[in-house]
This record gives sequence, structure tokens and C-alpha cells, in this order.
Amino acid sequence: MAGMLGTIEETLRVLRETMDDHRRSLAGESPPPVPAVPAAAPRRPAPRWLAEVGAELERAAGVQMSETIAQKLERVFAGSDDMTVDEWLRRVRRPGSLHPDLQLLIESLTTHETYFFRDLAQLKHLRSAILPRLIEDAKASGRRRIRLWSAGCSTGEEAYSLAVVALLALHEAGEGLIAQGRARPVPGWMVEVLGTDISGRALDIATAGVYGTGALSSFREAPPELLAYFPETADGKSRQVHDDLREIVRFKRFNLIETPLPIADCDVVACRNVLIYLTADSVRRVQAGLHHALRPGGCLLLGPTDSLAEPFRFDSHWIGSGIVHSRRPAA
Repeated sequence: MAGMLGTIEETLRVLRETMDDHRRSLAGESPPPVPAVPAAAPRRPAPRWLAEVGAELERAAGVQMSETIAQKLERVFAGSDDMTVDEWLRRVRRPGSLHPDLQLLIESLTTHETYFFRDLAQLKHLRSAILPRLIEDAKASGRRRIRLWSAGCSTGEEAYSLAVVALLALHEAGEGLIAQGRARPVPGWMVEVLGTDISGRALDIATAGVYGTGALSSFREAPPELLAYFPETADGKSRQVHDDLREIVRFKRFNLIETPLPIADCDVVACRNVLIYLTADSVRRVQAGLHHALRPGGCLLLGPTDSLAEPFRFDSHWIGSGIVHSRRPAA
């Protein structure tokens, strides 16, 4: 048993080192030196436990086993025998919330790369065509509120970008004020943005709202006129999210295949570059939840490689190189 526990601890150590590499990457820090890689040996048969770990990943988070995921798992569990992995699986399997060690594994398998105003053409269409209609609907109903959900927000750049676009659209609809280059709603209007992600570490960065600058930073495609929402820090090496955005954006850990949903009656739901990690059945379940979270007429923004599992639920429109999907009104 002592030897088994030692192997499990070694597995967790590898996981933590992997997540530390993610943290350094997200913070813009240089990675540690990488040792020379020897010539690849002939691929050996997949270990017996690989399918069982894959089944647990699918059950817990909808993750699809791919060649890339399989290779990462074999590196994480290198040196572990079947009995050791069986013990690890018995420990992490539990109903309800994810076991911390399983959470750590899932975080090490997915990419948290994102940046401000990603898919700019889609955001421009949201600002110029979709939000004006939704704002008029909100005025007509007396609701005077715009609610947006960034599902799978990673380190928060998408959620903050949606908030900026919503504030600008309100101003352009005559329902906002501009001061020092930043728009705010007029009294009586409210903008609410929720960012959710399965990764607690990514959400810690999102909540802190401080991002490095540079050629490959989170601001690499941010329009210069919108940087007023992200003033420089005192040392000039980072930018921080302005209080105008922090007041309307909140973050919460959420696994997209879980219920109940963390939000309802959304005008806009964005879920980009998340579904590529999920099984076909999980994609259907997640998209059903996203549909349920939208108000009739609300808009779903997916990534460029994502497609609808149930297209009959939406009206879809091409905008340049992308697509936007509007939830069909109730019959």
C-alpha cells in the first residue's frame, strides 16, 4: 500500500507541475527549460486503464477521448500500474461535485488560451445588429436589462469583452452615457454578465482582472479605442479591468454538463472553443442547456468550428466568416 500511495502522489505531483506550466503561460511568464527529447519509440499498446479513465472523464465533464488527450493521460500516469490507477479512480469517483484530484486532471487536459475581443467580426455584428434589437425588446417589455453569459470563459477575457460590447450598444441606442472613453448605462438600465468555467484556477485570474501586455498578450487584438476599459497598472507591465466592468461582470465555477443552470433569461450566450473537447452526446446536452438559458429571440454565439446538434431550435445567420444563432420564439 505504501508503494501504491507513493505512485499516486507522484501522479498528483506531475499534475500540479502541468498546471503550474498553465499558470505561467496564462501570466505571460517564460516556461522552464525543456530537456532534449529523445527519438520517439514505437508506440506501445494503450494501457488497460486508459479506457476507464476516459470513461470517468466523460461521465464527470463530458470530455471526449482523443489521441491528444490519450497522450496527455499516458504522460500524467507514466509509471503507474493498473492497480494504482484503479485506486485513483476509486478515490475520485463520487456523485455531485468533482473530486479535487479529478478537477486537477481535467484542467491539465484542456487549453485555456483566449484573448480580448476574440472573433471580432462576430462581436461587431453583436454590437451593430443583435444587441440593438434586444435592447428595443427590453425597452418595449419594460425589462430594461441586458443579460449575457460567457459559458467556458476561461480566464475571463471573453466575459469582459461581452460587457464592453453591451455597454457600447446601449450607448448607441441612446440608453448609455460616455465619460473618459467608457460607456455606462443611463439610470434604470442594467447590464449583467456571468462568466463560468470548470477551472477554478482560470477563474481566479478572471476575478483578479489583471493581465500582462506584450505582442502575444490578452490584448493583442484589442481595438486601441477600447483600452480605456483596461487602464495600465502602476508598473506599466499589465492592464487591469476598470471598475465600470467589474461592477457588471461576475464569475462562477460551473461544469457545463451539470444542472441546474447558473443563469436564465439570457439575451446572449457565448460558448466558444469549448464543445470541441466534448463527446457528441455531451454537446447535445450542453447545447440544450444553452438553449434553455436563452430568452426567445436571444442569441447564441459558438466557435468557428462548432455546429448545432439540434438546428431546428434556432434561426441561423451567416455574418462574414461566422454564424450567429437566434433562439426561435415560442410557438
